[in-house]
Amino acid sequence: MKKTLLIVAVVGVVSGVTGWAFAQQGRPGAPQAPQAPTFTPPVLTVLSGNDIGFRIEEQRDGVPVGVLVVKVNGAWVAPAFTATGPRARPLTDAR
Repeated sequence: MKKTLLIVAVVGVVSGVTGWAFAQQGRPGAPQAPQAPTFTPPVLTVLSGNDIGFRIEEQRDGVPVGVLVVKVNGAWVAPAFTATGPRARPLTDAR
């Protein structure tokens, strides 16, 4: 009796799991849930020499607009510029 009850319980569990797994597939031709759009990063062009370049980010009236970049460990990085030294002075129109 216990053996028969165990077999019926196992068959019931396996049938339930199989039915649940089959239901997850959906019907052929049924409308699918909308997919989230994938993000594609923009392709940026770098006009370069060996270790210094100009990364074009957009064009305004046919003129390239971008950033000066340097190559560090194989990756193009925008540097920070500072004005220091005896000849450095603020960039103003006052004279």
